[in-house]
This record gives sequence, structure tokens and C-alpha cells, in this order.
Amino acid sequence: MLGVVTIIGLNTYKVLSLAENSSDQLASHLHNLNTIQKYVTILVNAETGERGYLLTGKEEFLEPYYHSIVQLKTGFETNTLLKQMPEYAVEIGQVQQLVRQELIFLEGVINKVKDHQDNRFADVHRSEEGKKIMDAIRVSLQQLYDKEWNSLQQVNKWKDKETRNITIILVTGTVLSLLILIIFYLMVLQNDRLSRRASHKLSTASNLAVDNERVQSQFLTSMSQELRTPMNGIIGMSSLLLESNLTEEQKKFVTTIHRSSMELLSVVNDIIDFSQLEAGKIKPEPAVFNIRTCIEEVLILMEAVSGEHNFSVNIPSHYPLMLEGDAARIRQIFINLINHIRKETGYGKLDIDVAMDESETVNLNISIKNSPLEMQAHNNHLAPSHNTSIPLSISTRLIVLMGGALQINNNSDGTMAANFNIKLKRGPENIQSMEASHINPQRLDTTLADKYPFRILSVDDSEMNQMVITSVLMKLGYSPDVAMNGEQAVVMSTETRYDFIFMDMMMPVMNGIEATKHIRNFYLDEKFPVIVALSANATPGEKERLVKSGINDYLVKPFRAADIESVIRKWAGGG
Repeated sequence: MLGVVTIIGLNTYKVLSLAENSSDQLASHLHNLNTIQKYVTILVNAETGERGYLLTGKEEFLEPYYHSIVQLKTGFETNTLLKQMPEYAVEIGQVQQLVRQELIFLEGVINKVKDHQDNRFADVHRSEEGKKIMDAIRVSLQQLYDKEWNSLQQVNKWKDKETRNITIILVTGTVLSLLILIIFYLMVLQNDRLSRRASHKLSTASNLAVDNERVQSQFLTSMSQELRTPMNGIIGMSSLLLESNLTEEQKKFVTTIHRSSMELLSVVNDIIDFSQLEAGKIKPEPAVFNIRTCIEEVLILMEAVSGEHNFSVNIPSHYPLMLEGDAARIRQIFINLINHIRKETGYGKLDIDVAMDESETVNLNISIKNSPLEMQAHNNHLAPSHNTSIPLSISTRLIVLMGGALQINNNSDGTMAANFNIKLKRGPENIQSMEASHINPQRLDTTLADKYPFRILSVDDSEMNQMVITSVLMKLGYSPDVAMNGEQAVVMSTETRYDFIFMDMMMPVMNGIEATKHIRNFYLDEKFPVIVALSANATPGEKERLVKSGINDYLVKPFRAADIESVIRKWAGGG
């Protein structure tokens, strides 16, 4: 066992080293490619503005021309290329020389037209000078682009070659997900910068803005699917391993893998949330909840993930506990702020103080601070990094959406305090919270099949995902049937009357939505089978879209083993 653990550790170290060495190269090449593309856009804007003016005589067409030549004359973007690509200084210098020639030519043509010279169009069309210069510029820029693209491909080939020999599926999945996440994170940030810059330059091009939003949404959906699918196997199998009889050493290793995977999932969720917040697609969804229960759920989760339990919560007894707001987002704010304080100062004791007024519109004030007396010795001298992390940025934006503000204070004794306020409505005290607590982890009920003897079908084209869900169902006492695509699921559903179908959405031959429609048409208005969608798409509105297509319920990958048990109990009791 020790030898296996050693191999896992060495492979993990190797892949992490690859991620560190290759991420900077990939980011540099991607930045250079985008810089070249932006430079081409500026040249096209200059030429387009000049031609529009020649054809119409209206000076309003010169606005993009004037804007572009200011950038071109000051060496905009080519100076950036010289810094990023010094090995191509000669080629970039040739491009700058050609651009100066083109600007002189364009300026001369425009001045002739402005001076009202005759036959201006004939003079322009007879001259091939401008076309030759632009062709030379395009060829030079394309050569630079091709060289950078080839360099990018070489980095990718090298990375693929180095990672091909990793054989431990669990560790490989986690580390490769981290590599993909780094690239994805850089691409999202770069895409965001490009989108905002393009919107500033082309404020009148509303159709292009709509297309860009659609492409970005499709990109996020695709990346969510690609990242969540392998993580479903990692988290699912590590959860099942924790349910088995392990030695203390084995349990420690598996717990580390599970916690690391959950932290990686949190980063994926944060990046997607950040992009959705940037696009204005996330809005608070208010419901009645208990503020004490909300905070306790956060602390239970933090204890489960970190193994630490060193918190105190102070809510004066005369304060109302039932409030109306988005409890899920409030929990997310708490988790992000607690993690930020821990990363900056260490795992000391955390004190959470709650204050509020008692009017109908409640101004809720929260203070989260750590105590220097309880700080671990090896963390006493940690210096704050002052980095603006994505989770902290998300929390700030969510708090603003709820009508409040966030303040982070770094104290001279090495401690930190996070203070924020949000505006909520006061809820009725005589009803139960609409938010049920599912945070506290529980062992699976191995007798569930005896209580609810259902026939169950699992539909998924991924063998890894099939292994996860069938293992959970077998742990609950079931013997599920298996289909590898939607078409098989339809055939099997007409031959066997199933009570539950766990249906993956993205499959070859026939996807989950199409298969659901065929099964519903066969059973018409009957209650069963209950069809539960398994989807890696966590974007807003996905659940509503699936329910409209005939799906009964929805689980987001990666799901926990307890989620499978919970959804069976839910529908066994009549939904």
C-alpha cells in the first residue's frame, strides 16, 4: 500500500510541475495571438473608414480611421509585440515600416479628396500602391501569427507527451482538471478584456455584442460539461471509498483527495459565477430562511471540508431569526469570506457576530474575525497577500446586489476581519424555513431498496460515470440496469417497466432530452418512470429548461452519493 501511495504522490508532483511550467508559456502565446488579431482589426478599421469616406464623401466615416491612425502612429500593439516577442524584432520592425507607408498613402488620398481634386476615384483606383502595402502587411502579420500558433502547438504537444504515462486515474483526473482550469481561467479573463475593449470601440455594433454573449455562454456551458464530468468520477468514487472499511492511513489519503476535489469544484463554480455576474445573469432568489440555521450549515460544511471546528456564533436572542432573502448566496458569501481569512492568516478561531435592526426591511450586519489568542503558532507571522481573488470578488458583487457593502480589515497583530451588511425583508416567525439542511454528511441507507423496491435504469455513455452511479445504487441495495445511450434506454424502457431512470443529458446516438420525449410518449400520462437528469451544465435556467422537456428532477455533476438517496426518497414519498 505504501508503494502505491508513493507512486500516486510522485505522479501528482510530476503533473503539478508540468502545470506550473507550461501555464506561463501558454498564456504568453495566447496573449501574442490575440495582440496580432487586434492589430489586424485596427488596420482594417483604418482602411474601412478611408474607403467609406472616398465612396460617400461624408466625414463621419473617418471617425474609425482617425481613431485607428492615432493608435498606429504611436506604435499601439506593435510595442507590446516587441516586448512579448523580442525574437521577432526584425519582422515587427518591417511591419511598422509598412504601416507608416500605408498611413502616408491613406493620408495623401484623403487630402486629395478634401482639396476637391478632379477624378479622385480614378486616381485612387489606378493606384495599386495602397493595395500592395496592405497585402504586404497582412502577409507579415500572418507569418507572425503562424509562428506563434506553431509555438503554441509545440507547447501543447510537449504537455500531452509528458502526461501520457500517468496511470492512476483518480490523481490524473484531478491534476488534469487543474491544468484545464488554469487555461480556462486565463481564456475567460482574456475574453472578458477583449469583450469590454471591443464594446468601447464599437459601441454602435449591437448585433456583434449579442453574438459575442452567445458564444461566451456556449463556451462556459461546454467547459462546465468538460470539467464537471471527470470530477463527477473523482468525487463520487472518493465518497464511496470513504463509506468503505479503510485503514486510518487509507482514510487520510482518500479524505485528502476528496477535499481537494471539492475545493477544485468550488473554483470551477466561482469562475462560472464570476462570468455570469459580469454578464448580469445572476439575480438574488429570495425565500424565507432561518439566519441561525444558514450560518450553522456553513460551519458544518467548513468542518466537513477542513476537519477544523473552531467557531463561535453570536446572535442576540431578541433578534428575529426568520428572514427573506437568497440563503444559498448568503451561504456562498460566508464560505468565501471564511476561506479568505483562513488563507491569509491561518486556521485560528473565528468569531461570527450578527447585528440587525428590527424593522420590516432588515439591515443585517455580519462581522467575521479571527482571534490572535487561538492562532496556530506556525501561522502567526503569515503576511497577507493582498491579492484580489475570484471568490472575494464574487462575494463583493453578491453583497452589492443585496444592497450592501463589504470591508476587509488587516490588523497589525496579524488578524483579519470581514464586515458586510445586506438588506433583507423580515420573514414571518410562525412558519418553518423553506431551506432544508442537507449539509451534514450522513452514511448511506443500505436498506433503502427494502423500503422502496424500485426497478432502476442508469443511462450514461461514460463508463466512469456509470461506475459511480451504479456503485451508489448498489450501496443502497438496488441492482440497476445499464444503458450506454438514449436509444438503448428507449428500447429497454419499452421492454421493462422502470420506476426510476437516471438519465445523462449529453450522449451519442440519442441525447437525454430526445430519449425522455420518446419514453414519455410511450407511457403517456402515467406517473412513472421518474426521470432524473444528470447534467454537468450548471448555468442559470438549465433546470427549468429540462423540466419543460419532461424531466422530473435534476442533479448537477459532480453529485454526492447522498444526492442519489435523497432524490429517491423524495419521489418515493410522492414528490
